[in-house]
Amino acid sequence: MKTANSDWHSAFRANQRNRALARLSLAALGVVVGFPALTLAGPEPAATNKPDDLTSVVVMDTADAPGTVDRLRFTAALELTAAELHLIVRDLPSIVIFHLSKDAGAKLGLSVSSTVCSTGSTTRYELWIIGEPSDLTYSYMAENILEDHFKLKVEDSERARILRTVRSRLNMTVDAKAFRRQ
Repeated sequence: MKTANSDWHSAFRANQRNRALARLSLAALGVVVGFPALTLAGPEPAATNKPDDLTSVVVMDTADAPGTVDRLRFTAALELTAAELHLIVRDLPSIVIFHLSKDAGAKLGLSVSSTVCSTGSTTRYELWIIGEPSDLTYSYMAENILEDHFKLKVEDSERARILRTVRSRLNMTVDAKAFRRQ
């Protein structure tokens, strides 16, 4: 088990180095493919913020990216995962979600979705969703962010349980807007 875990960590570190290169190439990709659908959704003005509001989330989609990143569903996955880990989600750094088609991902050398923590003058999490977004992707990325941010060591069996629970609870949620009369 320890070997598999160390293999995972070394693969994760290699993936982080690849993502650094991908970030450098992102500007070129934006010119080639374009990011026409940019959604900046963050906290409301300070007067209306509640103390437990989540951080700002920026979603960038390429024009040919399949499906749509659901910011509310991702936020719900983050909150549900935090509850499973017995954490309170506060003061997380900004989260940037890059949603790419498989073709655009291939141009950057990205074939699977991943999570990267970028540190420097400001810390932020970058989520790279390649292809169609799903509840599993949101749950997995939320767990990765919380595990990294709070410096947790989650066993694989516990991670699998958390992902199953969060996906199950996401499937039980109802969008109240769907019931509005038109």
